Amino acid sequence: MGQLGLGIHMCPLALSVETQLGKQRAVFEVPLPSQPPVYMSWMIGADPEPGRAAVVVDAAKFLGLWQAEPYPIHQDLAFGNPVTWKADRKFGWAERGFSEGRANPVPLAYVSFGIDEQFEISYRFLWFGKQIRRIFAAHVRFTNGITRTIWLLSNGCSAFPIESDLAGAHKILEHAGAPGSCVLTRSTLLAYAPET
Repeated sequence: MGQLGLGIHMCPLALSVETQLGKQRAVFEVPLPSQPPVYMSWMIGADPEPGRAAVVVDAAKFLGLWQAEPYPIHQDLAFGNPVTWKADRKFGWAERGFSEGRANPVPLAYVSFGIDEQFEISYRFLWFGKQIRRIFAAHVRFTNGITRTIWLLSNGCSAFPIESDLAGAHKILEHAGAPGSCVLTRSTLLAYAPET
């Protein structure tokens, strides 16, 4: 197992690259404040989707980006809290998935980054002096992994890895990256993979 520098050059989480059943994967150790760490994985070997990357996000900043999504399908979860998240019908699935530990790490959530144009209208006096201001709001939208994410948030996780397209990963890093994080590409991580 190739161990990458803990928070030095590439990732603020403990990260290793390993081969299992002939496939390479990056395994992230995600610390939690009141229980042992959990493990998440990202397939990086043979036939991965091209142009994707991973980044470790600050949980609070990432939640803010999710809450800024202009047309949220899961608004109740984006604006939830540990009590409401734990009541989600699929929460137990994430609980079971994370309980398997390093032997079977949970896949990273996949999110997309976007910036939407919005307009704010204000008036100086009644209907006179109308002002229209353009606002550009950054946000993320989930493709998969909401339940995994709310499980991490409800357990007090302060930073965790996500997957996105390469351009989106750079923007997510800019808006919600955890201190010491960078965009991790498959090619960079494969350099640390053990020989198969």
